[in-house]
Amino acid sequence: MPPVTVHPPPTSGSSNGSSRNDATTETCPQPILERPRKRRGPTQGFQTAHIVKVTQQKLEVIIEKVDMRATGPNAPQFANEIGAAVRQYAPLNKIWWKDVTDAEKSPMYSRLENMFVLDYNKRPWIKEVIENDMPIRFKEFRYELHEYYETLIDLPMAERKAKKHDQVYHLSKSRNNIDKNPMFIGGEEKKEKKELDNQGNLQKEG
Repeated sequence: MPPVTVHPPPTSGSSNGSSRNDATTETCPQPILERPRKRRGPTQGFQTAHIVKVTQQKLEVIIEKVDMRATGPNAPQFANEIGAAVRQYAPLNKIWWKDVTDAEKSPMYSRLENMFVLDYNKRPWIKEVIENDMPIRFKEFRYELHEYYETLIDLPMAERKAKKHDQVYHLSKSRNNIDKNPMFIGGEEKKEKKELDNQGNLQKEG
């Protein structure tokens, strides 16, 4: 019987075809696809609402009188919900928070009460904490609408029309039509602050 010759398998460098494949792989790298970054929009409180819906329980929030602010693990959600409630229900025809009626504030409180355990009877200062925070959120909301609307003034009409489905655009446009400048977005507030600053400077000089 003749001897059997065993040939070793070809290496990567011994085959022309394999070398060509390697060269092709090296010279033609696969493109790296990047995911578009998600931009953060206005806080809407969807996460908090989802937690309450899934657990069927309201979230506990710690508000001690000595602190006069929310603390504990659910404090961030509570702060976000106050802002979301103001954004959703704050009347656009009011310039000052002091002019917002109790009836207009009612749905804002209802939203908070549906998601958090708020015992006003045992801890009446909780409502005071909320009432102190709401005007701040109201002023911030008005300012954001103003800033957004100002960015649209110089845009071509085609780009403005492209934003017709943007809820923030409609809110800012409505706010601008009602308030007008300089009352729009704290114009009088800035004027009043400037007058107070001037009075303070005069007193220091005297």
